[in-house]
Amino acid sequence: MLNIDEILKEKEVTTEKKVYGFVYILFLFAKFNNLKPYEVLNLIGDKIKHYILCGWGDLCQNRERTMSEWCEELLKEARTYQVTEEMCNQVSFEARQACCRIIEQKRVQENLRYSEIIFEYFKNFK
Repeated sequence: MLNIDEILKEKEVTTEKKVYGFVYILFLFAKFNNLKPYEVLNLIGDKIKHYILCGWGDLCQNRERTMSEWCEELLKEARTYQVTEEMCNQVSFEARQACCRIIEQKRVQENLRYSEIIFEYFKNFK
């Protein structure tokens, strides 16, 4: 079984880390807006996807920023979100579970792109 913690502890940026980052932010964005992750995927355009991916890299490199500061910058909205440690832990748990399945699926079907696997996973996500 895949150990996502080992992947996240690696020093270099990997595709798997980027996938985890995207999924984590997807769950967080969905939670903030009371949406399902699949609904967020349907709503976001390339620009927001770009912000999510770049924002994840920024978050990894600038850990002194608080999550709420980073999310406010990422979402470019005036709203404030009540970000708690409990919420972040729950989102992290959900993202880790999803990523284990997504990365395992990629290993089984190497010809599929991660974006296709992510979209299909969340289409069936309850």
